[in-house]
Amino acid sequence: MGSSAGPINPEELAPEDKFEYDNVMTSAEEACYSTRYTDVGSMKANEHYARVGEKQGRNVNCMPFMTGISAKRYLRRHWFLGNEYGREGKDSFKLARNHWYTNGSKSTPPLSTRISYEYE
Repeated sequence: MGSSAGPINPEELAPEDKFEYDNVMTSAEEACYSTRYTDVGSMKANEHYARVGEKQGRNVNCMPFMTGISAKRYLRRHWFLGNEYGREGKDSFKLARNHWYTNGSKSTPPLSTRISYEYE
């Protein structure tokens, strides 16, 4: 049913009742997270992630998401990865996503997920 006491003001809590959390985001990532997830409200993005976001698997990074279709394109475009990981199936796409998040998206310029065709 809930309480009729109203919302809790964190500043009024006793030190032992305060919620401790790590700052896992930069200020730019906090701004992106708050924009992406509208239920953050007046809570700080780092606190929201610690209380809600981590349990729900929310993304703290402000990079594009890679879908299964993007992963398939990524494996086609970068044939050497397709040879290593395979070109079809969940496992191949998961490996492609992991490669892109840890390597490809940090390259300069980022490794693309777009298909490029030779001009005729």
